[in-house]
Amino acid sequence: MAKTDEQNTTRTSIMEQKHMHQLHRIAGTPTHKLFLKKWLKEEELIHGSIVLKETQIESVVDPITVLSLGIIWAIRYKSDVEVHMKKMLQREKEDKGMLGKCVENEV
Repeated sequence: MAKTDEQNTTRTSIMEQKHMHQLHRIAGTPTHKLFLKKWLKEEELIHGSIVLKETQIESVVDPITVLSLGIIWAIRYKSDVEVHMKKMLQREKEDKGMLGKCVENEV
């Protein structure tokens, strides 16, 4: 029975060692613990900087998208107006020609 208790104790300590991550061992020393805290603080600052840059990019992209869509709309509108004006000009030329023929026939 004593051997079984000894084996269970050995298994438990092996299990504890397997679950203990390398960083936990490193964090056990005061100097390394200080370095880890500094590293975590640095990581937090970098993350904050990344979030800020992403926000800045998004705030620039939205107006650019609106501006691009506005330019596309203006070009399409201008093209449509131009096509409509050309059709009206063509009709007026045809009307002028017809009116000219009517006047010739009357004279």
